Amino acid sequence: MKKWVLGISLLLTTHFAYAQMGPCPPGMSQYSSPNGIPSCGPLRSDYDQLQGHWQEQWGALAISSDGTTGWASNQSSEGIAQESAIENCISKGGTQCKVNLTYQNACIAVVNGENGGYASSDATNQKAIKRAMKSCKKAGQKHCELLRTECSPAKWVSN
Repeated sequence: MKKWVLGISLLLTTHFAYAQMGPCPPGMSQYSSPNGIPSCGPLRSDYDQLQGHWQEQWGALAISSDGTTGWASNQSSEGIAQESAIENCISKGGTQCKVNLTYQNACIAVVNGENGGYASSDATNQKAIKRAMKSCKKAGQKHCELLRTECSPAKWVSN
């Protein structure tokens, strides 16, 4: 019984000590104190913190009536991504190119089956591939092959 109580005490003590030692939130500096427990406070004047912000990135997939695809990634807006994908589709000889899918700060995967293609977007490349493959198989396709993946992750812009 004493070992069990000691174990719980150590676990709780470790948990509270860990919670006190975590990093400070953005815009704050970590300071030591006389009792040895660090605390957070305003930034020190000698602290050089990165200044900037995250910028959204967009991508799009356009497909023509004859199956030609046009891609765009890492664009600053949804509209620019759509226009770029259509232009890319047309430049490859596509006719009547239309945007099939847009995505923001994410990845896209396109999988081909015997009777068509399946596109899906998700937070990561692997998740997008998994979703597109699942769609292909769910549609009864027996031979699903990855055609292409593309990502447009948010990017850090320094001020």
